[in-house]
Amino acid sequence: MGIRIAVGPARNFEGLTTDAIVLEDDTQGVLGADPFPKERYEDTGRLLHKAVANVPEKPGNVLVREGTPVALHAVIHDLESEPTWREEWIVDALCGIFKEAESRALRSLTMPMLGTTHGSLKPGRFVQLLRSALSHASFEELELIRLVVPPGTAPSDLDPLREYDLEVRLTP
Repeated sequence: MGIRIAVGPARNFEGLTTDAIVLEDDTQGVLGADPFPKERYEDTGRLLHKAVANVPEKPGNVLVREGTPVALHAVIHDLESEPTWREEWIVDALCGIFKEAESRALRSLTMPMLGTTHGSLKPGRFVQLLRSALSHASFEELELIRLVVPPGTAPSDLDPLREYDLEVRLTP
């Protein structure tokens, strides 16, 4: 069975169900933080202990947050570095995302073009990295990747994905 890839802006995927959503994140979890956090009441001493003991995540890792859908936090930024991202971290994260998807028997995932949201990676280059990661992955469960593209992505940027069952919706 071949993987299907649907490509378009975020609005094209609103309201559709997905097994997992990929979030672009950093080593401290700042970029992938919930924009609507729930209020928590914890002892100040306990909060300070957590802050001091905080160990940054390794770039390239994928952190899993259970829920519906599952959240896969792709750690591709280190905010103490310049630039904050590296291509090898994106490749490692893509491989980790696909391994998590298969180990959890996920059938669909929705993801941004990593490195283009909070970094300066060009969409065409991300597509090349994605194609390479896909060519090294084997899928038994994953059937659909919904790829959320930034505004201004050219159809030609998607050419390396043409060998897949590709559905492109870039019209405004």
